[in-house]
Amino acid sequence: MPKSLVDRIEKASTFNEGFSTTEFLSSALVDMKLHTSDQDNIDPDKFEKDMLKELNMPSEIVMRHRTPQFAHIFSSDAYSADTSATDGLMLLQQMHSLHSPE
Repeated sequence: MPKSLVDRIEKASTFNEGFSTTEFLSSALVDMKLHTSDQDNIDPDKFEKDMLKELNMPSEIVMRHRTPQFAHIFSSDAYSADTSATDGLMLLQQMHSLHSPE
């Protein structure tokens, strides 16, 4: 394969990466901000709009996941980052024990 074609293929491999990164990173930032907010008095639509404005989010790019997809935040007090971390640690320990030679 000619080097010029290889170069073009490699260059094309990062096409649209900025779009994709902005798309998912905005969702992650909004999610993290929701986790650290007063969850009792949030209007999710207003919160999202205000947060995206604060982030200077380009109007041409939408969030990968919108606030309705963050239902875990609004569903109950049972959800917390600690619970998720504990569950994740338990899963990693189980996976490690499956792959460890005894």
